[in-house]
This record gives sequence, structure tokens and C-alpha cells, in this order.
Amino acid sequence: MAKLDLNAEALGRLDNRRVSAAINHEVRRLVSDLQSRPGDDRARTLTIKMTLTPDLKDDLGNLETFKGEVNVSGSVPDSRSRPIQFAIGEKKGEAFFEESGGNPLQGTLDDVKKS
Repeated sequence: MAKLDLNAEALGRLDNRRVSAAINHEVRRLVSDLQSRPGDDRARTLTIKMTLTPDLKDDLGNLETFKGEVNVSGSVPDSRSRPIQFAIGEKKGEAFFEESGGNPLQGTLDDVKKS
């Protein structure tokens, strides 16, 4: 394998092209989220962070080698439900009715007493 200059074109080839695979994976995930929630206009973010640290110095303190690491991450907005109103339940807990999301105090047919 030939030596490569460390630059943007070479980034994807690092670690047997695992960096490129990680970038592609995150891009697909972000696009998939856009497709599944087209009404959510919040941004999806792809972050590529490269960390370089000195590794080996010669006797005069000149840098000979350094280590590098690439972190690829994606961010999608949190999923949200529609606002749901809750009421304090009889047993000091919160309660809601699935059938009536807008009014937690609304009774159900189960609440009607038989005469």
C-alpha cells in the first residue's frame, strides 16, 4: 500500500476504509430520518471529528510520528408525541385516557354505575 498524504481525500481510506463506511452509514441514517419525518424541519447533523496527538519524538524533541483517531457521529432530533393532558389520578398518580387525549377528566362507559 502506498503512502498517502493526510488530507480530506485520504480520510475515507483510513482504517481499511472503515471511516468511509461510518460516514456512509450516518448519512444513510440521517436521510432515512428525513424521509420518515418530512414534516420535522429541524436539522440533522453529521459530525466528523479528527483527533491528532504527538506520539514519538527524537532525541532533540522533534516530532517523528503522531496518532490519529476519527470519530463519526450523526444527530437526529428527538421524537416527540403530540401534547397530552394528564390529570391527578385517584391513587395519587397521573392518569390519562387513551380514547380522550384532550380531556383527562372525561369519564368512560366503565365509570357509569348500573342501577
